[in-house]
Amino acid sequence: MFLAVETFYLIIFPILLIYWKPELIHWRLPVMLASLTYVFFVMKTNKLSLRRIGLTRTNFIPALKDLIPITLVGIVSLLIGKFLDPSIWYINAVIDEVGGNPVLFAILFYVVISTPLQELIFRGFYLSRLELVSKNKNFLTWYSAIVFAVIHLPFGNWRITIASLLMGLIYADNFLKYRNISAISIQHAILGSLMIYLIT
Repeated sequence: MFLAVETFYLIIFPILLIYWKPELIHWRLPVMLASLTYVFFVMKTNKLSLRRIGLTRTNFIPALKDLIPITLVGIVSLLIGKFLDPSIWYINAVIDEVGGNPVLFAILFYVVISTPLQELIFRGFYLSRLELVSKNKNFLTWYSAIVFAVIHLPFGNWRITIASLLMGLIYADNFLKYRNISAISIQHAILGSLMIYLIT
């Protein structure tokens, strides 16, 4: 029951709002920040430790090392895609948000705020909550990766959605193995920052 409620509250409801009112996509960060209230409430009432949601120094280096090959593949894929078709990673919402602001500001905002929030909510919290429903690693990995892909649907770029599914599988596997969201956040921030740079 809680899985259905949390999936609706954290994922389905915001996506439905964005489809109903596309301009709301620019409010995704405040929505994630508002979700933190719920996350902290559940952590407190269910005694979810910081270690359980991956906010720990433990296993940082092994988790990071495990992500290096896929980071390099991701960087090369982004650059080749941009070279073959300059509009391949085009996302209207991101271009609108950057607007006249310096790209460096958008990247810094993404690295410092957006990426850690996404990882805390969709890896640390959501995967930890999914473990109450099932201990099956395949279910946990695929379910959370599909959710991660679905939250990227409103950007209107199917390549981003597919890439999010693939990265969601890798991130979930890494999280379940090492329980460290800092390493995942770094990898996520590198690829996301490069994408912002390439599309602006």
